Amino acid sequence: MIEVNYKEENKKFAPEEISALVLGSIKTFICKELKVDASTVIDAVVTVPAYFIDSQRVATKHAAEIAGINVLALINEPTAASIAHGLNNMNVSINPSALHCVIVVNDC
Repeated sequence: MIEVNYKEENKKFAPEEISALVLGSIKTFICKELKVDASTVIDAVVTVPAYFIDSQRVATKHAAEIAGINVLALINEPTAASIAHGLNNMNVSINPSALHCVIVVNDC
């Protein structure tokens, strides 16, 4: 448990709750930047460090669920970097009406 003192009040949080707060804040920020209704963004592919063991992956998925995010898949960061590099080097035009919001989170 992580204990936080905020405005003269002590609160205890599980690590997954802290991660959920971070994931929720990132989702909100990205949706505002892309002018997308946050309530429509419910699915995500989340990256985790390659060295994460199964219990850490489960905890990350649980944190996303607490934040209201349905995890479609957990992928290793090197894989995500390779995908991002490939997408960045593609010379294609994107139809804005078909754009999907993609959020990549490095949850260490």
